[in-house]
Amino acid sequence: MNQIKLFIELTRLKKPIGFMLLFWPCAWGLTLAYDFSSDLNNYFFYLILFFLGSVLMRSAGCIVNDILDKEFDAKVFRTKNRPIASGKVSIRLGMFYAFLLCLLALLVLINYGSASAAEIVAGALKDHKRAIILGENSFGKGSVQSIIPLKNRGAIRLTVAKYYLPSGKSISEVGVRPDIEVNEEGDDFRIKTDTDNQLNYAIKLLNG
Repeated sequence: MNQIKLFIELTRLKKPIGFMLLFWPCAWGLTLAYDFSSDLNNYFFYLILFFLGSVLMRSAGCIVNDILDKEFDAKVFRTKNRPIASGKVSIRLGMFYAFLLCLLALLVLINYGSASAAEIVAGALKDHKRAIILGENSFGKGSVQSIIPLKNRGAIRLTVAKYYLPSGKSISEVGVRPDIEVNEEGDDFRIKTDTDNQLNYAIKLLNG
């Protein structure tokens, strides 16, 4: 029972403001984008996934923060009694909790249509081992280009920058390779429907 109390204190579950700051933007974006003429069960399912993801990722972030700030927290009156700073929870156990929470928290779907910012986020999560990437290889749009007008009314398109992942790899014309490759099946494939075999696979994976 004492370990449960320490875990709740460690993950700040009694202070919901942190995970709600993550959840509300997700819920708002989903509400704006969702087609409410379709099955509402899917809407509430995604809403629950966003909520759980917000709680899990915020909890993991709190643990990592406490591990990194252990020495500092121990010297501050307000934070000296935190589980890791006070020694009630070891760094090794804290790292185990954080790893477990991250493992449960995130599974990212990508396909050939995933490009630019979506690829950067997916690739960064993969590099930091904060998510499982599922689907197809992404598009590979990893460059920034500028149009330079010419006097003859023509123009030059010049690449001025490229996107790189934390690992140092460029995604330009390469894309992000998923951890679990699941290709779209059939000509009638439509996202967020019964024909979305990638989403169905991800749901089965999350459900164990």
